[in-house]
Amino acid sequence: MACLRVYLNDLLRGVFTLFDRKIVIGRDRDCALVLLGLDVARRHAVIHKEGFCHVLESVSSKEVRVQANSIASSVILNHGEIVRIGPYTLVYETSPLEDSRPEHNPQTAANDPSFVLAIGEAGKEKKAFPLGQTSVRIGRGSDNDIVLRDPSVSHHHAVLERQPKGFRLRDLNSTNGTQVDGRRIDTIEVAVGAKIKIGKTMLQLRQQGGAAGRSAFIGQSTLARQSVSAAQAAGGSTRPVRIEAEAGCEVRWLGEEIHRCGPAPESPFVAIDCDGLSDIEATRELFGMPSPEGAAEDSYQKGVFKRLQKGTVLLERVDGLGESVRSALWQRLRERAVRSSHAGKAGEADARVIVSFPPGGCDVPADIDFCPVTIPPLRERTDDLPLFIERLDLTVAPEALRLLTRHLWPGNVYEFQNTLERAAIIAPKKIIQVEDLIFHPRSPGTLS
Repeated sequence: MACLRVYLNDLLRGVFTLFDRKIVIGRDRDCALVLLGLDVARRHAVIHKEGFCHVLESVSSKEVRVQANSIASSVILNHGEIVRIGPYTLVYETSPLEDSRPEHNPQTAANDPSFVLAIGEAGKEKKAFPLGQTSVRIGRGSDNDIVLRDPSVSHHHAVLERQPKGFRLRDLNSTNGTQVDGRRIDTIEVAVGAKIKIGKTMLQLRQQGGAAGRSAFIGQSTLARQSVSAAQAAGGSTRPVRIEAEAGCEVRWLGEEIHRCGPAPESPFVAIDCDGLSDIEATRELFGMPSPEGAAEDSYQKGVFKRLQKGTVLLERVDGLGESVRSALWQRLRERAVRSSHAGKAGEADARVIVSFPPGGCDVPADIDFCPVTIPPLRERTDDLPLFIERLDLTVAPEALRLLTRHLWPGNVYEFQNTLERAAIIAPKKIIQVEDLIFHPRSPGTLS
């Protein structure tokens, strides 16, 4: 889930999750992200989602800057880009929100010695390099942190950067390109277990030992514990999994828990939001597309199942897929094979598949043996709200907490996060009061 880190005078004021497909930014209190100040227009900018991308659009006469450049109309945002609106600095991140606390120090995380970049695949590595820096330069030149004696590798080929929630790999305009799990990339978030090809050299990101980690899905209520138990049981199975949950529930967090409890937790975990994808976009991402006529035979774009092979792929909101694409997905799950559209090739699909959709939102074929998992809506487990507030590292006054507990939360956890993050930005003090709470216009009211 993408988010914006909001800074004012170099101080972090909050982290805003980009849950809705359209986010209005401005000083009006009915904006999704409220930024106060005379240099901020009433409706200053809009962020809307197009396919897999977030697009920033200027909608006022006041300036919007991305990096150092003023934008006249719209621009596609990339991970780590800096947006300036009035006195505010917004940092766009595609990393999940759950561990993004204000006091979190990326430098401390980067010094974790358990992560290594190994040359060669598991059991065949020649050498493993500890990742003890915030960034590691890779290339053939002797001034790199990792020097590869491979003539197909550029002098400065790529850089691996440690992020608060993992690693990001950037190709440095190399001659022969950089691939992750068989797909050529420019910039990408890299999961533990991902296979990286630089020139003709294979590398793999690994974690050496250490704890298995804790679940990102939190909750002490009976319903939350039941969801975690079902996810852990599904993780130990080889069957595909279906998650039924309303919009805004922690589908991705629970998907990570299923992957963590599976047979290969060190392998890649990939999540794809299917809602709003065109049939062409969805087909290309899931099943791949052939290269133009005359291109190399092995240069066709591989779908996620072919790219991933081992690991887990979470397909969120499969009810948003076109009927033909969804039928093709069910067929692939029946056959447990992935056939690309290039020359009729076929291969066994080792990737674990998780699909999610809202209750009653998708007709699932009876002949596919899914492990069922359900996430209850937030209004049915309000006992967990203090835990989410603690996770966000915020302080809420008792009167405000009572109002939050009575609210219906049609957008569930992500709406709850956005409401608190917005309140933290506009609150005159560090304690969120009732008057700081602005609920989403679609909210129907409160519990009686």
